[in-house]
Amino acid sequence: RQPFDNICDRVYCFGMRKTQIDGNDIFAVNEAADRAVISARNGNGPSLIECRTYRWKSHVGPKSDLELGTAPGKFLKQWMKKCPIERIEKHFDQENIISKPERKKISDAIDKEIKSAFSYAKKSPLPKPKDLFSDVISKL
Repeated sequence: RQPFDNICDRVYCFGMRKTQIDGNDIFAVNEAADRAVISARNGNGPSLIECRTYRWKSHVGPKSDLELGTAPGKFLKQWMKKCPIERIEKHFDQENIISKPERKKISDAIDKEIKSAFSYAKKSPLPKPKDLFSDVISKL
């Protein structure tokens, strides 16, 4: 956990370009990333993009911070209203980019792939201790 809330304010000593954006707005994230890449390619050095967002679930496990009592309910609910998935779906609907049935089809295919991968992982044997450093470059 950072001792200060605005990470963006901490880079001034490095002379870096910085920007703080709504991390739940994929268009703002994309635009900020584009500007940073263009700036770097033009020789202006690195940039810091602080994407302000909030995690809804605990660090470990499926419970929310609300259930665990680590976040005020009103605060968490405010962030949940800014759900990036709901925001982009609303944009898709408003701009007629991709229909709800097509999104459902894509979502179902993704769910199927995840379930298949999870099943494969659970059925697979654990790695052998001798394989611990396979494909790992070490200078030890």
